[in-house]
Amino acid sequence: MSNVYTDWQLYEDELQESISLWFGQVETPADIERVLNVLNAAVIKAFRKAGPERLVSGRNKVPWWNQQLTCTSLRSEVNRAYHKAYKSDHDWQAHKAARRAFKKEFCRGQQNAWRDFCTRTESKPEAARLYKLLGKSDTCALGMLKLPS
Repeated sequence: MSNVYTDWQLYEDELQESISLWFGQVETPADIERVLNVLNAAVIKAFRKAGPERLVSGRNKVPWWNQQLTCTSLRSEVNRAYHKAYKSDHDWQAHKAARRAFKKEFCRGQQNAWRDFCTRTESKPEAARLYKLLGKSDTCALGMLKLPS
């Protein structure tokens, strides 16, 4: 089974080419370090040539995650307060306050997203509304609405 993203034959050829030129004696710890650095660089170079990095798209994004949660100082403030409290063992109240503010913004984002979804769904015709509600879930198939006869 081959990977569609990495050309393993190219990887193997590139690695063989890089390592075949290298012959050396390993006698001291400094030699070991040097050899490991050369080997590591060869493996990374071959892998990057055989499987170039790509932007992965198509991930399901949650509608309630907003810009305020991503880039605000709330998230970094929570992390900063946690690390400060963990090291000093007396600033836990500041951490709790920062975490509470982040959770409040988090819940507000979820509520706003749900409210937007409901208003968009209510403004559609009844059949489209049912399709939108039932079409999002794998467990709710339209077959469940049919009569047994």
